[in-house]
Amino acid sequence: MNEPLRTVRMVSLYHIKKVGFAAWKNRKWWSARKVIIWSNEHGAWWRPEGKGYTGDRADAWAVDFLTAWNYTQHCGPEKKINYCALPSQERGRAE
Repeated sequence: MNEPLRTVRMVSLYHIKKVGFAAWKNRKWWSARKVIIWSNEHGAWWRPEGKGYTGDRADAWAVDFLTAWNYTQHCGPEKKINYCALPSQERGRAE
């Protein structure tokens, strides 16, 4: 079994949409990160390519932030999507 993925920062899709992606001041930092995606609606992490959910953080889809954004930007606020940045030593895991 994999060790659980640790996260260093989190931001919500709602926040990014509220301020506007182009105007979002932390866009550059996040764009250089791998993230895992949390769905508060399902109380679980996204599996690879958004194909289902998992309660096990170690099985979560670790993906570049911009890819995560492309998969989730269409989601409404009811989904309560959050992006969780991974520490740099874990950025290559679980692709």
